[in-house]
Amino acid sequence: MATAAQGRWACELPGDATSPPIRQPDNDFSIVPDSSYVVGTVRGTYVLLGTIFTMTSGPFAGRQFEKQGLSLIKLRPDGTREDLRCVRAGAVRDDFSANPTN
Repeated sequence: MATAAQGRWACELPGDATSPPIRQPDNDFSIVPDSSYVVGTVRGTYVLLGTIFTMTSGPFAGRQFEKQGLSLIKLRPDGTREDLRCVRAGAVRDDFSANPTN
């Protein structure tokens, strides 16, 4: 088992040669200590086994991603990749790590 890099993770759909990626802020989350993540003020847990990142509880429970380099690529229930990717976008805000709501 491993842990993901702590901080804010921003999610986006890919752009193309003429347009930038399209932000998907409803999918953003922050990785905080203790194999946990936060969406808004609600905490959940995750597990990272090999390259598979699974949100095991909380607001995104059941979501799976494949770790590819510094990105997480969302997986469908059948294990195939979706277009959504999430990348680390900065440090965790103090209010997330200090006083998250369960």
